[in-house]
Amino acid sequence: MTEAEWLACEDPRAMFHWLRMNGTLNRPRLGLLFAACCDLIPHSVAEQPAPGAVHWTDNEYDQAPLSDAQFQLSGAVVEAMRAIATSDIQQAVTVAVLRDIFGNPFRPVTFSPSWRTSTAVTLAAQMYESRDFSAMPILADALQDAGCDSADVLDHCRGPGPHVRGCWVVDLVLGKE
Repeated sequence: MTEAEWLACEDPRAMFHWLRMNGTLNRPRLGLLFAACCDLIPHSVAEQPAPGAVHWTDNEYDQAPLSDAQFQLSGAVVEAMRAIATSDIQQAVTVAVLRDIFGNPFRPVTFSPSWRTSTAVTLAAQMYESRDFSAMPILADALQDAGCDSADVLDHCRGPGPHVRGCWVVDLVLGKE
């Protein structure tokens, strides 16, 4: 897959497969993607959403590199995507979530520590904990005030989203990358 194909891709499973084959997936990101996918499963498919699924990714023990567990989790993500992507709209949301978590893998962003001001970190931490990402444009302003001139970072913050726990910009601000 080329960068142009990644940016134009509308198939979340193709994007996920490419991330897997390219070695871009790591266990924490995979877990965050799974949790985001579980939260998107319609109530008609699952009796309840699974907002608590994200908490296991915060456990340090679960961060250990276990290839068997990663393989199992990859299968769970694919199954969750199947449950979600039953319409073009839901498929588009899943693609947007993939882009929110993984960004543009063809254009890694160099994040300057000087952009990690107390304001930016506080905003990012509040969004991460509450899962309310409505302050993303304010985070863009805080990063810009700190000297951030990365169009990729600022455009992502000011973009329409959706944003989920694991958003690549929020994680960079929090030093999770």
